[in-house]
Amino acid sequence: MNYKIHHLNCATLCPQGARLIHGKGKLLEESLLSCHCLLIESNDGLILVDTGFGIQDMLSLDRMGQSAAIALNPKRKPEETAVRQIEARGFKRSDVRHIVLTHLDPDHAGGIADFPNAAIHLLEEEHTAATKPATLGEKLRYRQAMWDHIPQWRLHPSVGEDWFGFNSVRMLQDSLHDILLVPLQGHSRGHCGVAIASEDGWLLHCGDAYFHKNEMNIESPKGTIGMSLIQALDDTNRKQRISNQRRLRELKRSYGSNITLFCSHDHDEFDHCASCKPHQLLTHTS
Repeated sequence: MNYKIHHLNCATLCPQGARLIHGKGKLLEESLLSCHCLLIESNDGLILVDTGFGIQDMLSLDRMGQSAAIALNPKRKPEETAVRQIEARGFKRSDVRHIVLTHLDPDHAGGIADFPNAAIHLLEEEHTAATKPATLGEKLRYRQAMWDHIPQWRLHPSVGEDWFGFNSVRMLQDSLHDILLVPLQGHSRGHCGVAIASEDGWLLHCGDAYFHKNEMNIESPKGTIGMSLIQALDDTNRKQRISNQRRLRELKRSYGSNITLFCSHDHDEFDHCASCKPHQLLTHTS
């Protein structure tokens, strides 16, 4: 199957506190974060990895969630939504056949309602956390309105094969065998990374497994005060989250020439990825 991969910013987030979040700028200055998503062109239609906020979120702070709107301060620009960017490329929303989610937080899954006919792939644990929350934290973090349209869920257990030292890695399905779900729990109960095999090596969308590029510095990993605080307030299992960050750094150390890691919200990472030529996925003729 032939693929072409594009990097999309599907919402610009501007929380206050640039000095704390970026380590530079003024204390009350707006920071700049992305919602880094992927658009994959395939012979079997379009595939999205995360969606950012959707059209309805841009029009309604209630749907987005008042707490998310205040904390993230997203620019309400409908043209940044995945559906509008896809249409601007000459495609229709119905061309999106699959959406692969790192997790179900609003800034990652708000746009699934814009693609009601797409299959929505995620780990079973994340679906359970969002639809049957077990804690107050889970009840507060997810927005049930985002799946009122009854999505075509495709739930995957955290079992599978080994992948560069990560176990229980799950292939989506036979027709999408170049796309893997890599369990990276800790930020949320069923959080995962999404690995994609390209001709330039693997891409690993780490979602919210880390927030700042310096957390993946092999020799001296250190995030900013603001980003570290946000992660600490938002995680469900700190020990798992920190352990997975350590494993991602080891992955980068051992296989960095073959694997490109990036997270959802570091805008410098997004700019770097978006400035590169579109990736081609490995071509299979079988």
